[in-house]
This record gives sequence, C-alpha cells and structure tokens, in this order.
Amino acid sequence: MHFISLARTVFRNQWQSRCVCAPSIPAECLLLDKRCIHTKFDRKNAPFRISIVSFAESVCVKLLSEVKTVNNSKDLLNLISNTFSSLTLKLKDQSVNVVRLCTKQFECVVAHRIRRGQQVFSLYNKIWDEKALEDIVRRMRKKFLTRGKELVFTACGVVIFNWEKERIPDAMITSYMSEIDFIHLLKKSTVECANCGNRLLIDRPIKNVVYCVCENSSRPAAEKDVGDWVPFAERQDMLIWRRQHEKHQDLYLYKVYGRFDEISALDFLQVQIDTNYRRKWDKTVADIHVVDSDPKSNSDVIYWEVKWPHMFANRDYVFNRRFEVDRQKKLMVIVNKNVEHPSVPPKPGAQRVSEYWSCMVIKPQKDFTEPGIEFVLTYCDDPGLPMPSYVAGWVAMSALPDFLITLREASQPGKIHSEIRRGEPGSAASLVEAFVGATAIQQKPELIV
Repeated sequence: MHFISLARTVFRNQWQSRCVCAPSIPAECLLLDKRCIHTKFDRKNAPFRISIVSFAESVCVKLLSEVKTVNNSKDLLNLISNTFSSLTLKLKDQSVNVVRLCTKQFECVVAHRIRRGQQVFSLYNKIWDEKALEDIVRRMRKKFLTRGKELVFTACGVVIFNWEKERIPDAMITSYMSEIDFIHLLKKSTVECANCGNRLLIDRPIKNVVYCVCENSSRPAAEKDVGDWVPFAERQDMLIWRRQHEKHQDLYLYKVYGRFDEISALDFLQVQIDTNYRRKWDKTVADIHVVDSDPKSNSDVIYWEVKWPHMFANRDYVFNRRFEVDRQKKLMVIVNKNVEHPSVPPKPGAQRVSEYWSCMVIKPQKDFTEPGIEFVLTYCDDPGLPMPSYVAGWVAMSALPDFLITLREASQPGKIHSEIRRGEPGSAASLVEAFVGATAIQQKPELIV
C-alpha cells in the first residue's frame, strides 16, 4: 500500500507541476517537486528520527538509574538481561508503528533517488541527443562530398560504377606476362641442387620426383630478381612458395606453379569461367554472380561468397576481374583485385574481405586446345581473422592444394565435356573462336581464382 501511495504521490505531483508550471520544475521534465517531498515525508523533521531518539533516551535513562543500585556483577548481568527483554517486548508492542515509520523513511529515500535519477537521465539524454545529431550530420556531409554523384544517381534508381578509375590498367596485365619465365628462374634458385641439378626436398617426398642425394647438397646462389620467395610445400605436379606481406607480419603472399599434362588450356579456363559448373565441383562456393561488366576491356565486377565452418561467418568478395589473351605468346592472363561497388553493400551474416588480389597465367605446351599446360597462380587473401602464423600456414598448406586438386579433377576432358555443352555462347568452342578473332563472346566469362 505504501508503494502505491508513493506512485500516486509522484504522478499527482507531476500532473500538478505540469498544470501550475512551477518555476522549480520545467513543464517538459517529469521530475518530483521538492515541496512534495518535504510536505509528504517531512524530510528535515522526520517523525521516524524523533521517535527513535526519544525511545533510545528513555531506555538509557532507565538503565543508568537502575545501575546505581547494583552491588555485584551478577546483579548487573540480570539488570542488562531484564532491560533487553523489556526492550524486546516494547518493540513487539510497537512493531506496527516501527514498521510504519521505517516505511515512510524508505519512501523518502526512494523518492529522492528517483528524482535524482530522473534529473541525471534527462541531462545525459539531452547531451547525447545533440552529439548524435551532430555526428549524423557530419557523416552525411562527408559521404556526400566524397561520393555525392554516386548518391544522387542511386537515389534516382541508377547505379554508377566508375570504370575509368577502377579498371585494372594495361600496365598491370603486361607486367604479369613474364610470370612463366620468372617461375622457372625461381625453381632453379630455390628448389634445385646446385651440384646435381635434382630437386631438393621441401616438406615431403612426391612420387616420380627425383630428389638430390648429395652429401653436401646446396641451393644455387639466390638471384637478385627472385625476391624473398621461400619454398613452402610440394604436392603432385605442384610447387608452392610464400613471402611475408610488406605491411602485415601474419599475412603471406603465395605463388603456385603447376604442370598438368592431361588438361588443355581451354578446358582449364572453361572450368573456372562456367558459373553453373563451378557450383557443382567447388563445394565451398555459396554464391557467384557478375555484378557489372565493361566489354571494352574484358572486365567484370564479381561477387563471390565462400562457405566457412559453422563456427565462423562466411567470407564474401567483391572484386574487379580483367583477362587478356596474347595469341602470339600463347598466354592467358587473369587479374583480380578487390573493389567497392555501390550495388553490392556488405551482406548480413558474411564478412567482407577488404584485401584480396590474384593473378593467374596459363601457358599451353603446344596449343590452347591440346593437352598439356603449365600455370602460375599468385595471390594474397586477408580473411580478416587474426590467426597465429603456424595456424595460417597449416590452413594454406591444406586448403590451397586441395582446391587445385579439385580444379584438376573437374578439368578432366571426359568430365568437363559431359557437363558443359560446347558451341553455346560462353562455352569452350566459342572461346576458341574469340581467341582467333572469328567471332565475339556473347556471354562474359566469370573467372574466380
């Protein structure tokens, strides 16, 4: 009942303060009036305090008057025991009054705490509202100044992507044309014995590979042009090097060299550019689609979502992909680099990878349609998850070779020809015609590396 009376007093006083508009309380603030607390609970001269003091004084006076008649310690103990017994009886008799006074005092304290909490809440609410508004205005102004044209076109329902700025330049494509020659120099400098010319063991022996058995086997003097690439792993028909990232110590760049004698360059490319087929052979793909295209430069913006284990969020990529075919050198170069696109904002439930780039160079041993290729894949991928170097190394040593082995199995002639119909736009046959200049590709390829 006392709590109900407290609530009634609070809201009655708020209504009166709104109506009267007392100068001590603003009309827009729902606070308790000091006058209400003084009149209702008598804060300065609380009856609770007066009653308690009077009762304590009477007990002390009675106890001191009777102490004078005590002659020994036994009588003193009896006196104290009798006094506290009588005190207990008096408290029981006056229990209702004591509880009533304690309740009034409690209501007084609670009312003061509520009033102070309302004042603090109103003050900070006003301060933070102003700061939040200033922060929103500042961010909107900054975004409009940096991407004003984009925002205007987006508001009108048109998505604009600046291809002139984001297109991968010709110089970058040309710089990767020499990757095949570089990888042979890197092999000679890092994984071949200087004495016998046989292969040096990297992590584990591979079948049908002749390794060095020299007592004093040594690597040739490192070439200045090979950089800091270090042999990392070896699998069947594949060699992997890695190099530490210039800015991030726990991040590495990887370079893979592979040689597949039973696969043609065209089939190897077709397996990667056919989106529907990739969803069948690559079980890690959650989604792949082309976002935007620039036919003038053979460029596409691609969205790619990769499945991660259940304990982690999926990773998704938005990157610019450009490919070129050099018919004279018989080379295919594909370069990917992460980019931002207005029509592909970050997706809930997936973590956007902010640093990703890769380059693949494919060279046929004879011709694009004949079996036998060698390729070089160089890439850097920051998943945004801090991991110890040994964990990252274990993941790279298992995931990267597994992907390339699966890619090789999907590129087998009998399997790919049964899954992909030749002669359709975007198929292997139409790509051959595009390479020799007979016709144009009607459907843009979607290569994911």
